[in-house]
Amino acid sequence: MATSSTPAPSSASISIRKYIYIVGPFPLPPGIPIPYTSQLHISNPLQNTYPPSEPTSTLVLTSPKSTFVDIRILKPLSTTDADLPNTGGPRFRVDWAFAGKSRSYPVCGDWSEGVEDVDAEGKKVVRHAVFVHEVSTRHAVDAGAEDVLPDEGDMYVVGEGLDLEVGKMWNPGLGIWQVYEEMWEDVKVKNVEGVKVAVVLRLETPEARARGIVVRVGQFCQGILRVGEDWVVERWEFERRDVATGTQDGDETEEKVQGGAWKRMVRVGDLFLPCAVTFRSDILVQGGISEYKGAQWVVDELAEWDDDRE
Repeated sequence: MATSSTPAPSSASISIRKYIYIVGPFPLPPGIPIPYTSQLHISNPLQNTYPPSEPTSTLVLTSPKSTFVDIRILKPLSTTDADLPNTGGPRFRVDWAFAGKSRSYPVCGDWSEGVEDVDAEGKKVVRHAVFVHEVSTRHAVDAGAEDVLPDEGDMYVVGEGLDLEVGKMWNPGLGIWQVYEEMWEDVKVKNVEGVKVAVVLRLETPEARARGIVVRVGQFCQGILRVGEDWVVERWEFERRDVATGTQDGDETEEKVQGGAWKRMVRVGDLFLPCAVTFRSDILVQGGISEYKGAQWVVDELAEWDDDRE
């Protein structure tokens, strides 16, 4: 049984972003309702002329101990472009990718309509979330604090499996801070090996200005590695189907196992990521090391669970 200091394995999560919406310049005028988009169909006091939209394929994997990998791939602009880049480029398709640790805590107050969580006194509860970027496509691992913009927001529960994040973001093109809203949808963690699995791999080599994080939760795995100014990101998904065991010769985009196959969906960059190591959780041990050409990836987390037995 998990203690208060040991998060339950089932707290691992998979989230996809449904939309992002720029509410307006920060700070907003007095009296503007927040959340804004949850009421946009009946009220638009800022008279914004654009609807919420999603220009990316964004997936976030978070481990039981709150290590996350967030990869955001721009959707294709041309019919000749691949839905997702999977052969090393082009790099401009990566809107942003980052990984690190997250934490959150509840805040209470008189919030707008559409917020479902309430405390014992009936006040609506919002969780303030903070995301610490340890690896990013936008800055080197040894970047100073002044080069790493804060990433935090208030999380509103607006429906079953739906969370609306409200925060502020820097717009370098306009040179201003803007209030944004992002809708996140939970994805059910699936059983691949008979139980549900979460794995975190970490690489830390300061002398090479290198840091990497790989997170697998259930049927998804994502990783990011940065070495100096170079970086790579990958996303994998398990597709259940009847196939023989083994890896098809010449096909580096699949790792086949009984009952299905791990299929690489995204690869941008040329560095090596050990995502496939997480597909064999049965041979991993907490604190173990996976080494490739001198790079040592440590098994930082390893968790298994079965919802029916918790």
